[in-house]
Amino acid sequence: MPPPEDTPLPTRGERIKAIREARDEDQERFAAAFNALAHQMGLRGVKYDTTKLSRTETNGRPLKLDEAVVIAELDPRRRGLEWLAVGEWAHAMRGKEPSAPRTKRRA
Repeated sequence: MPPPEDTPLPTRGERIKAIREARDEDQERFAAAFNALAHQMGLRGVKYDTTKLSRTETNGRPLKLDEAVVIAELDPRRRGLEWLAVGEWAHAMRGKEPSAPRTKRRA
Protein backbone atom coordinates (compact mmCIF):
# COMPACT_ATOMS: atom_id res chain seq x y z
CA MET A 1 0.00 0.00 0.00
CA PRO A 2 1.41 3.43 -0.86
CA PRO A 3 2.30 5.80 1.97
CA PRO A 4 -0.10 8.62 2.88
CA GLU A 5 -0.09 11.50 0.41
CA ASP A 6 1.61 13.90 2.84
CA THR A 7 4.57 11.53 3.30
CA PRO A 8 7.42 12.37 0.91
CA LEU A 9 8.48 9.37 -1.12
CA PRO A 10 12.17 8.44 -1.16
CA THR A 11 13.97 9.58 -4.28
CA ARG A 12 15.76 7.12 -6.53
CA GLY A 13 19.04 8.29 -5.00
CA GLU A 14 17.71 7.66 -1.50
CA ARG A 15 16.66 4.15 -2.58
CA ILE A 16 20.20 3.49 -3.85
CA LYS A 17 21.61 4.73 -0.55
CA ALA A 18 19.15 2.46 1.30
CA ILE A 19 20.48 -0.54 -0.63
CA ARG A 20 24.07 0.43 0.18
CA GLU A 21 23.22 0.89 3.87
CA ALA A 22 21.32 -2.42 3.97
CA ARG A 23 24.57 -4.03 2.84
CA ASP A 24 26.36 -2.15 5.66
CA GLU A 25 28.90 -0.73 3.21
CA ASP A 26 30.48 2.66 2.76
CA GLN A 27 30.56 4.16 -0.72
CA GLU A 28 34.00 2.75 -1.49
CA ARG A 29 33.04 -0.85 -0.66
CA PHE A 30 29.69 -0.54 -2.46
CA ALA A 31 31.42 0.81 -5.58
CA ALA A 32 33.85 -2.14 -5.46
CA ALA A 33 30.96 -4.61 -5.12
CA PHE A 34 29.16 -2.86 -7.99
CA ASN A 35 32.23 -3.05 -10.23
CA ALA A 36 32.83 -6.73 -9.43
CA LEU A 37 29.22 -7.67 -10.21
CA ALA A 38 29.12 -5.55 -13.37
CA HIS A 39 32.26 -7.32 -14.58
CA GLN A 40 30.78 -10.72 -13.67
CA MET A 41 27.61 -9.81 -15.61
CA GLY A 42 29.73 -8.93 -18.65
CA LEU A 43 28.83 -5.24 -18.60
CA ARG A 44 31.81 -3.54 -20.15
CA GLY A 45 32.43 0.11 -19.41
CA VAL A 46 30.03 0.16 -16.46
CA LYS A 47 32.08 1.30 -13.48
CA TYR A 48 31.35 3.15 -10.27
CA ASP A 49 33.62 5.16 -8.03
CA THR A 50 32.76 7.09 -4.88
CA THR A 51 32.24 10.35 -6.78
CA LYS A 52 29.80 8.83 -9.26
CA LEU A 53 27.99 6.96 -6.47
CA SER A 54 27.71 10.09 -4.34
CA ARG A 55 26.29 12.10 -7.24
CA THR A 56 23.81 9.30 -8.01
CA GLU A 57 22.70 9.02 -4.37
CA THR A 58 22.06 12.77 -4.24
CA ASN A 59 20.25 12.77 -7.60
CA GLY A 60 23.04 14.82 -9.16
CA ARG A 61 23.27 12.51 -12.14
CA PRO A 62 20.83 10.20 -13.90
CA LEU A 63 20.83 6.48 -13.24
CA LYS A 64 21.49 4.47 -16.38
CA LEU A 65 19.57 1.25 -17.00
CA ASP A 66 22.62 -1.01 -16.88
CA GLU A 67 23.65 0.60 -13.57
CA ALA A 68 20.15 0.09 -12.18
CA VAL A 69 20.26 -3.60 -13.10
CA VAL A 70 23.50 -4.07 -11.17
CA ILE A 71 22.33 -2.07 -8.16
CA ALA A 72 19.03 -3.97 -7.99
CA GLU A 73 21.00 -7.23 -7.95
CA LEU A 74 23.08 -5.93 -5.04
CA ASP A 75 19.98 -5.29 -2.90
CA PRO A 76 19.99 -7.81 -0.03
CA ARG A 77 16.21 -7.36 0.34
CA ARG A 78 15.65 -8.22 -3.36
CA ARG A 79 13.11 -5.43 -3.91
CA GLY A 80 13.77 -5.50 -7.63
CA LEU A 81 14.40 -3.17 -10.52
CA GLU A 82 10.85 -1.78 -10.43
CA TRP A 83 11.27 -0.70 -6.81
CA LEU A 84 14.61 0.91 -7.55
CA ALA A 85 13.18 2.78 -10.55
CA VAL A 86 9.87 4.02 -9.13
CA GLY A 87 9.64 3.14 -5.43
CA GLU A 88 7.20 1.44 -3.09
CA TRP A 89 4.08 1.95 -5.15
CA ALA A 90 5.53 -0.41 -7.80
CA HIS A 91 4.76 -3.32 -5.48
CA ALA A 92 1.27 -2.02 -4.69
CA MET A 93 0.47 -1.64 -8.38
CA ARG A 94 1.81 -5.03 -9.47
CA GLY A 95 -0.92 -6.99 -11.16
CA LYS A 96 -3.25 -4.04 -11.60
CA GLU A 97 -4.17 -2.72 -15.01
CA PRO A 98 -3.42 0.95 -15.54
CA SER A 99 -6.59 2.96 -15.75
CA ALA A 100 -7.48 4.59 -19.03
CA PRO A 101 -7.47 8.37 -19.09
CA ARG A 102 -10.89 9.91 -18.64
CA THR A 103 -12.30 11.96 -21.45
CA LYS A 104 -15.26 14.27 -21.43
CA ARG A 105 -18.18 13.31 -23.59
CA ARG A 106 -19.71 15.93 -25.75
CA ALA A 107 -23.45 16.32 -25.61
